[in-house]
Amino acid sequence: MTGGGQREYGRRPDGRRPGGNGDNRGAGRRGSSADRRRRRRKRLIKAVIAWAVCALLAAAVAAGTFQLIGYVTTSKMRQFRDSGLDKMEAENYSGAIADFDLALEKAGKRTDFKVDVLSYRAEAEYRLRDYDAAVYSYGLLLELEPRMPEYRYLQSMCYSKLGNTDQAIESYEKGVSLEKKGESSPGRELALIAAGSACVDNNEYDKAMSFYNKAIEDGMVYGQIYNQMGLCQVAEADYEGALDSFNKGYEVLVTGPQPGFRGQGGSGG
Repeated sequence: MTGGGQREYGRRPDGRRPGGNGDNRGAGRRGSSADRRRRRRKRLIKAVIAWAVCALLAAAVAAGTFQLIGYVTTSKMRQFRDSGLDKMEAENYSGAIADFDLALEKAGKRTDFKVDVLSYRAEAEYRLRDYDAAVYSYGLLLELEPRMPEYRYLQSMCYSKLGNTDQAIESYEKGVSLEKKGESSPGRELALIAAGSACVDNNEYDKAMSFYNKAIEDGMVYGQIYNQMGLCQVAEADYEGALDSFNKGYEVLVTGPQPGFRGQGGSGG
């Protein structure tokens, strides 16, 4: 109580004002601007860390999903390829072609796999005697591997089966142009004989003789070539020349090498 008998409000009995003392000024007030910036920076750092963790987890999940999809796709395309090979072995060429088509759909940009499957598909088409389709498949193979003379020779054989002698000879000659000096790729001899035989079948004897003579000049000496030449000469009533060709053909058949090729050329049709 004061001298006037009135109580002074706002002071404690010890004479200090509530809310602090002289030794702790500012207690209970909000922090300074520097404290607020520090707290804000900590919250920001925590948010960034949380975002980075979420991003890493999302990337990991996406990568795992992509790898899983890639594995499934690879597994599927190989299953279709293997199924096609089984059907080819069973001489179900139409079924094999269908499976090879599915394998190619799954192949994407896998060039080596596409070349492998296309080669089998072209062979199945040839054995099915769908020579137009085989010509197309060999064209696709040449787009992927343009420096492979074997594809030209096989394409030439398809044209021969179709009776397209000009295209058969053209494809054969393009294959020869791709050969390295002194080398002869598989299928060259059979493509040569097939193209010449197609000319004979079409009664194009002069074209066949010119084609065969050029081949002999290039060192392609096989008994069947001389025999085909003999047939052309008989058709042209050149019996003496035909006899000479048949004799040469017999000698080469007995003593010389014979053409052969693994794959379409040996399958007949």
